[in-house]
Amino acid sequence: MDISETSSAKESIEQEQRGHSRSVSDQQRPALREIAVPRQISETTMESDEDSKKSVSQRPHNHEKKRFMAISTDSLLKSVAIGNIFTGRAKQKQAEVKSNDGSKSGDIDSLKLDHSQSQPTLSGIRPSGSFTSADGISILEENTDAFAGLSKALLTVPKTKQIVVGVKWRNHTYKCQVFIFYTIKEALQDIIHLIHEASPTTPTPKQDPHLLKDAGSCMLGKIDRKMAGMRIWLHSESTLYDYDIEQGDELLLKHITDIDSLQVAVPPQPGTATYNFGYDMLVCDLIATLKQKHAMDQPNVGLYYPSFGMWLDETKTLLSYNFEQGHVELRAMANQIVVRIYLAEFDQTIAIRVLPNQTGGDVRNMVFFQLQKRSLHIKKPNAVYGLRMPSLREWVRHDVPMSEYTNKYQDSFHFVIQYQNCTIKMCKNSTMIMPVDETATIKDTIDTLEMTHHDLADLKCRIYSPLNEPYPMQEKMWNILDQLTEQDFMYFAPPFQPITIQCGTQISQVDIDFYQTLGHYLSFFCRKLGLREHTFQRITKLNNQESLPMDRSIISIPLQPYVDLQLHVGPNAPAPVDISGICNIWDEKKSVSTEQNLGTFNHLVERFTADSQQEGASSHLEFVKTFLCTYPSFTTSLELIEKLNQRYAVPNLANVSQQEFEKYKIAIQLRVCNALLLWTKKYPAAFIHPEFGQSTCDAALKFVDHVLSRDHIGISKQIRKNVVQFRKISDQANHQKPPFFKNDFTRVPDQTNQRALSFTPQEIAEQLTIIEVFYFSKILPSELLGQAWMSKNNDKTAPNILNLTNRFNAVAWWVAQCILDPKTPKLRAERMSKLVEVAQALLTLKNYSTLMAIIAGMNRACISRLHQTFKELPSKIHKKKQELEKIMSAESSYKNYRQSLHSVTPPCIPYIGTYLTDLTYMEDGNPNHIDNLINFTKREMIGHVIREVMEYQQLPYQLPRMEELGTILCNLEPASKDLDKRLWNLSKQRE
Repeated sequence: MDISETSSAKESIEQEQRGHSRSVSDQQRPALREIAVPRQISETTMESDEDSKKSVSQRPHNHEKKRFMAISTDSLLKSVAIGNIFTGRAKQKQAEVKSNDGSKSGDIDSLKLDHSQSQPTLSGIRPSGSFTSADGISILEENTDAFAGLSKALLTVPKTKQIVVGVKWRNHTYKCQVFIFYTIKEALQDIIHLIHEASPTTPTPKQDPHLLKDAGSCMLGKIDRKMAGMRIWLHSESTLYDYDIEQGDELLLKHITDIDSLQVAVPPQPGTATYNFGYDMLVCDLIATLKQKHAMDQPNVGLYYPSFGMWLDETKTLLSYNFEQGHVELRAMANQIVVRIYLAEFDQTIAIRVLPNQTGGDVRNMVFFQLQKRSLHIKKPNAVYGLRMPSLREWVRHDVPMSEYTNKYQDSFHFVIQYQNCTIKMCKNSTMIMPVDETATIKDTIDTLEMTHHDLADLKCRIYSPLNEPYPMQEKMWNILDQLTEQDFMYFAPPFQPITIQCGTQISQVDIDFYQTLGHYLSFFCRKLGLREHTFQRITKLNNQESLPMDRSIISIPLQPYVDLQLHVGPNAPAPVDISGICNIWDEKKSVSTEQNLGTFNHLVERFTADSQQEGASSHLEFVKTFLCTYPSFTTSLELIEKLNQRYAVPNLANVSQQEFEKYKIAIQLRVCNALLLWTKKYPAAFIHPEFGQSTCDAALKFVDHVLSRDHIGISKQIRKNVVQFRKISDQANHQKPPFFKNDFTRVPDQTNQRALSFTPQEIAEQLTIIEVFYFSKILPSELLGQAWMSKNNDKTAPNILNLTNRFNAVAWWVAQCILDPKTPKLRAERMSKLVEVAQALLTLKNYSTLMAIIAGMNRACISRLHQTFKELPSKIHKKKQELEKIMSAESSYKNYRQSLHSVTPPCIPYIGTYLTDLTYMEDGNPNHIDNLINFTKREMIGHVIREVMEYQQLPYQLPRMEELGTILCNLEPASKDLDKRLWNLSKQRE
């Protein structure tokens, strides 16, 4: 039976054949009842309705105008502070401001230089008037902090930002470029146009683009990343940004006449049958059809999706589910059993209703589905999880019905790891993936491998770590797996055997694996003998001119242990350029005095790994710290690892004696190891970066495993341990949600604010601090370089500064909202008094960031005009408010705030705006290069600021969590143009 032939579908087909396009209303399309409601975002990032109706070519480039306005204003400020260095550039920008549509950015009063500071700063900046962004939003109002205002204009996603998405329609995927702030309706129009252009001139009926005449007859959806097996259909008036559509995502395009199919099984009948359905077919309609076809009398039946362990919701359409990964089953839902499952990793217990005939495997899939619904992520995705009965010390079998266990076991089943998979590479180049339980040891694993590989049983094989070190026989396999990444493997091979290598007067004995090739060890041999690898020609036996093959295993050549091998090299010549396009570090001859603080990348790396006695221990340590903070301003982490690799391969360029060369080589190699250890221990930002953190970890592990471990196994273990830890936590760290964050939190402003303010000021301040610590501690050093927070793609280059700024604005708006909620001046004054007490508690907690946000909120125009309210404010509170404002005043370049910050003992949360201002002066007032050499003096200035931020990030608070209050304060309404208007109108209503 073709289920798709419903009356509505027939009607749509008939109208299409008559040439009448129709727009689908909610009543004609039941599927639209389920369209997901997107999260609310700041409307400062959204285009006006008038702009959204324009074509792409007619749209103004608002982000360019916005960024130009903000930078021009900032340059006007900076030119006064920086003086002659920046005067010419500032004048040029001021001229551009005057000619830019006659727009006026604002007036600046009382600009003075503060010569008491070690670096040029502004004194007594008091902005007056208002700044207006390209959206028409007032972003800087009277008596507010400059950063709080400018951040809105600087830290927004460009409105004309485009992304490329894959659009799947009728088994064919089209690459489409769309604007991220288009509404779904606008995006559909562009997508349909692109499909028409991309389709063949004589399309098949399944690819006929002429069906796509009207966007109103189409739906756009996506696979739900948070809920496996589900689809989300996008609301026509929302934007792609609302639904977190990203570069490379795949969208689903459906026309109202499209027919989908799924496989349905009806036990105990064997096999499955194919059923077709249209866009508006409900799950309950399919159940009714199946019951009628199979003459079923059971009243309580449902459709179960085994692949994801979930029951289909009868009120949803079939199109709401993704049926690409298996079939559904019609099952009776009577006599359900309630099974309690303890989730050990999360310390939670859930209850699941299952049928008596459902197996342990079914319940396991149901648990995974519940984890996805709760946004809980298991620690080891590649492990095999199972259900355990602790008191019986038994596991639930995958194929046994749950009724056999529930009859004898009444306690909670524990959902824990049953097996972990370990990857073992065999010496004969085969690879095994072996499941091991928590009791398995290295000896147990070796015994199992020898039973399956009889030819290796007599070779006394051992299991080696990625560092080529044999594991102890009694070591637990699970303990070892905790020290490895998912990409790592263990190596099963006979004991390594010694050979002797030599070239000229250099001789060395090394232990190698005879099942590897000579080519595998070539770099190792060259490092041992001080040779340049690119000059290598061939390997022979001693006193034998016949070249040995480099691509065959050593045992198959064949060679015997203790054999003498000779390496032959050609004349010394410069090595090829590396991935950075720069010559090898040992080929650059020119040196630059460290007193000038200038140098090439090679010279800086050489100084980074130099003997600390050459320039003094303290000076060298300062250089190393600055280098690790600021190197992203002139290179990448991958290029730096490559340079360290070059530096480690010390050549014997002076042809000194072997003893003298060994001493020189080991000294440099140990300094490289120590530099890498310090990098991975104290400056881990590159290893957890959301974009290149994984690749940095992989490059570092490769360097450690294949290079450092052959000479310095002890320090290699320490470095590897650090990198493995970063490799495992990087995904979790980059997707971590703020404390108390809830996606489905519903705010009722007046009631919610009243409930929040019912707590004590100390409790409110503590929860605000817990949330603020999260945002502040996430900022990476690379976000503070090169004014990344002002770039067009700041959502990629400075996402955590952007998040902190959005949080700052949300708190400021929340403060204004709390004050305006009450209807009488007396009650509003009481609210303001409470918030002043909260601000005082924040000062006691040394949370200057949220303190500044609360002061900014109380000084917004919609609050400062409430004269009747301020009259009701007690003089004691008014005085306290003035004292707090004086501490956070921008006068004399935040002189009072800086003194207060540097006088307290961490932990504390500084106000990020002062750092961004200081960094802006340094960036614009000093060149990156002088005579094509890196200006390291500039990096020292910037590094000092970054290291101060990092120091404050490292000391955590120990504060009690309060779930109800924390949830309210974490899920504040974001700042937006609409909220600004509402609060202004409410302010005028109040007074």
